[in-house]
Amino acid sequence: MLDRIFLISHMRANTSLIGHILGSHAEISGYYEMHLAYQTASDLYKQKEIYTEKETIKAGTRYLFDKLLHNSYPLEREKIANKDIHIKLLVSLRKPEQTIKSIINLFSKKQGNHPYADPQQACRYYMERLTTINDFCEQNQGQYFYYDAESIRNDTNNCLTQLSDYLELSTPL
Repeated sequence: MLDRIFLISHMRANTSLIGHILGSHAEISGYYEMHLAYQTASDLYKQKEIYTEKETIKAGTRYLFDKLLHNSYPLEREKIANKDIHIKLLVSLRKPEQTIKSIINLFSKKQGNHPYADPQQACRYYMERLTTINDFCEQNQGQYFYYDAESIRNDTNNCLTQLSDYLELSTPL
């Protein structure tokens, strides 16, 4: 059975970059957001089933990765706990000014009037997501690895070394 890595974060927090870095490691399959909720143990099997419909799990894979960036896709660790599957949690946040500007910029380019192109709606998403992440961290104290989203770009070697150590990878990221 594959262990899991879940990144709990928000939109525009360098999550695609870290997803690609993690997914390029020989021991990790997955690099993108699967848009799944994890509320029962069977959701872990569903994740693997959906992933393998489009992707191949690499030989030597220990972990299957997913990122959760929206409140509509919760992760309830205590409900998905499984003695055969270990879960590693990553939590990452990006500063509000950079994040909100990036959200507005991204959604302003999309066709139609997307709500997140509006500064108030972008702020609302960010604030609601931070509240959910805060609650998640309080429920899972000491059971996750936190890193600043900017550190993947500004302090890359240190950030990747710490992530490699936390994930107990046989070779560094």
